[in-house]
Amino acid sequence: MKKIFLSLLICFLLLIPALVKAEDICFSEETANNMVVELEQGRILEKQIELYKEANAELEKQVALLNKVIELKDRQLEVAQATNEQYKALLDTQQKVYGDMIKSVKSNNLKTMITQYGLIVAIIAVALF
Repeated sequence: MKKIFLSLLICFLLLIPALVKAEDICFSEETANNMVVELEQGRILEKQIELYKEANAELEKQVALLNKVIELKDRQLEVAQATNEQYKALLDTQQKVYGDMIKSVKSNNLKTMITQYGLIVAIIAVALF
């Protein structure tokens, strides 16, 4: 009985593959080709994503550096404005001092001229009388 059972089991196992069609188990050739193409596209897209991540990281570094440059330029502008205000104050002070010096020189020149003309008139008057 064992022999019969084993022989029936072997026959059954040999007949099962013949009863099952390949289309029931496997994919069609077109579906398999589409799967291969999609897998390749997936790999390519994954590589592109990695490249975009690297490029994004570089761009973020550049943005950070440009923000630092902006901060430095803002500080530079503040210093330049402060320097400009100091120069304006200096120029105003210089203008006042030079104006005072010119007035002083003019009044001294006038006094000197009057004194010199007075002296000349006195010498002429003494010489004539």
